[in-house]
Amino acid sequence: MKNLKIFIIAIVLAVFLVGPVAVWAQVPVIQFGVGSGGHELSPDEVTINKGEAVAFQVVGGGHRIAVYPVHESTTWEDIAEDLFPNCVELAPGDLDGLCDVTSRYLVTDGQGKLIVDTGTNPPFPVINDPTDRLLFVTGLNNGAIAAGTTVQYTFEKTGRFLVICANRGHFLIPTVDGKFMFGFVNVVGTNAKTE
Repeated sequence: MKNLKIFIIAIVLAVFLVGPVAVWAQVPVIQFGVGSGGHELSPDEVTINKGEAVAFQVVGGGHRIAVYPVHESTTWEDIAEDLFPNCVELAPGDLDGLCDVTSRYLVTDGQGKLIVDTGTNPPFPVINDPTDRLLFVTGLNNGAIAAGTTVQYTFEKTGRFLVICANRGHFLIPTVDGKFMFGFVNVVGTNAKTE
């Protein structure tokens, strides 16, 4: 009888300890900081159901996480065409006349709606446009998130969401492979709609 009680307690503990791990394993993970120079997301697109979560795992250093809603028709090309070298305003005092990480970029979605206004030459190398932003994660004192950190976010609405590294240099400037540090989360459900 005593062995049966110990066995039952062991089973209950195993369910409580292993159960969360099994649930966590089902959550899609987007890694920040893989690929060329550690400035890519992998995968760069996931699809989940409304009410489910995505885990954002910081692999490399210098990253910040931001999520914005975009129109469902928005493509990778729609976002990339608004990034380097296509700035709309140079930073004050810019002497070479060329777009760079300090310049202003207006990022629009597939319907031409403004999603992110980077501003020019901020005091921190961060894209911090709060308009319609769903998630913004930085480190202490607006610094980068420590490598190894995982942030989980639950998407409560259906739609398409732009996920960026809010470090200006990582999002605005392409890698040697021509990739930018952004991706998408698609959230589907029975009452799917675009807002």
